[in-house]
Amino acid sequence: MIVAGYAPGTGKTYFACTMAAKLAQRGNDVVVGYLNRQRPELASILRGFENFRPVIDRPITHNEALLDVKSVIKRAPDIALVDELALPNAFIPGKSMYEGILELVYGGISVITTVNLQKFYNINLACAAKTGLKQKTVIPDRVLTVADKILFLNQPPEVIRRRFIEGRLFSPRQMQREFLQKYMALKTLERNRAVCLKIISQYKNAEIIDF
Repeated sequence: MIVAGYAPGTGKTYFACTMAAKLAQRGNDVVVGYLNRQRPELASILRGFENFRPVIDRPITHNEALLDVKSVIKRAPDIALVDELALPNAFIPGKSMYEGILELVYGGISVITTVNLQKFYNINLACAAKTGLKQKTVIPDRVLTVADKILFLNQPPEVIRRRFIEGRLFSPRQMQREFLQKYMALKTLERNRAVCLKIISQYKNAEIIDF
């Protein structure tokens, strides 16, 4: 299952964590493969969950994630929560998180993961045609067809913009980046949302959730 949005701040990780907790309450064996930000509210939701985030000999950047695919497969849970579908996997140099997630899926493990739709190759091109902003790292569109379900979180652009201005989404240093200032502008958010809604509505495995 892919929990998708059109920008940072749509609530993807919170939604995914809440869903994982509900599935665990129903008797499913759920583990955490990777969680990007250890916010207090997320830690509370996932308290007591087995966490497979590996340790490496250097800090990871905000453009990387960590997934120990072999350890999760060996553990063989029913469901693995794995944040950040589209980032490089710093635990396995040269590999992307989506490749590791596909290994889990093909190994019989259901996965709940998160992503902004602009991270997919053709959606990135369509959004860039409207905004002039391209993502540096993209992944194949075919990953969308592998998912049993895509949940698109349709947050109003004004809400996302306000969260950005309030400093709830990025560090002060990150917020100074020119690309991010343009990417989180209200007009850009509105255009990206429109493109993503139009494209994702064409997928039979997609559901749009309005907030």
